[in-house]
Amino acid sequence: MALQALHLLNDGNVNQLADHFSQRLMSEAEDITSRIRLAYMLALSRLPSDVEMREVSGLVRELENRWQHDSGEKIEPVALRKKAFANLCRILFNVSEFQYVD
Repeated sequence: MALQALHLLNDGNVNQLADHFSQRLMSEAEDITSRIRLAYMLALSRLPSDVEMREVSGLVRELENRWQHDSGEKIEPVALRKKAFANLCRILFNVSEFQYVD
């Protein structure tokens, strides 16, 4: 199980799929909340719980802020947001609901 999770987090093909998924979220939804809801619907066929929504939106904002700060230069907000959502997509790919059918 651990190797599978590492594969899903680091594989080049998975990263490419996450980037495409992130691009779709960016083009089909206007704001963070709408994008998170769309990501959950597309990946898990359900809306996020209130707790998930708070945690995921906090994660997206934290990643954007951290990358902006760590880069030392001004990065376009859209690029930061797309990168943060690509990370969220990889996380969703690792959720048991995504991997297994009940």
